[in-house]
Amino acid sequence: MSLCYGEDPRFDIYKQPLMREHILKCFRSGKMTLFPRRSSKRRVASQKTRKETVPLYCKCCLPDDGAEMVECEKCKEWFHKMCLEIPVQKNILWFCEGCRPV
Repeated sequence: MSLCYGEDPRFDIYKQPLMREHILKCFRSGKMTLFPRRSSKRRVASQKTRKETVPLYCKCCLPDDGAEMVECEKCKEWFHKMCLEIPVQKNILWFCEGCRPV
């Protein structure tokens, strides 16, 4: 019920012995009210989030998906061969559109 009133229920400490009678009373009256709470609030440890950086490649700007890739000989950027529609060849010298000699 705390959520309905814009409160965070993680911090509530409820009076357990009164909970059953309270919910039965709410069912009989057809109206939900806040559960009986203690006057003190619970302390909740802050949750730390972890950020990870995933390198993006190619003109599609997606991460390495395990598919075959090719490296530009000049700028050293990596590209998915499927995105470039390059036939599968080993040991080729390849330049991306930005580095390709005219």
